[in-house]
Amino acid sequence: MDDFEFEHSEHEAAWQSSNNRGGKPIRHKLSADGEVVPVSIENIEETTKSMPLKNAMFLRRLAQLDFGKLWLIQPDKRCFEIAGKNPGPNATLVLNNWRLPVKILAGGSIGAGESYMSGDWDSP
Repeated sequence: MDDFEFEHSEHEAAWQSSNNRGGKPIRHKLSADGEVVPVSIENIEETTKSMPLKNAMFLRRLAQLDFGKLWLIQPDKRCFEIAGKNPGPNATLVLNNWRLPVKILAGGSIGAGESYMSGDWDSP
């Protein structure tokens, strides 16, 4: 997996404190502009209008997060920040390809597990 580097300090602090493999901080670098797009129920239609349907459906479901924050990094290196309605744990989901949304839609949690085993995504 490629190395990335976030400029989002809150994310970086949470990532480094909870996801430290062998004492080395894991860092991720975004696309050239380094933009992190906040996603909410209020802006989900605008955010997903240019996405393929399966990817838009996946992001719309994630936008309904109840707790914590999730950073979704797509294969094209676009990063979306999804904040839950309540405080909670933070996580990062890195899509290595577009297979995860299809596998979750088709197979639920078993599809997600199979997708992880296939290397479609990672959560460092």
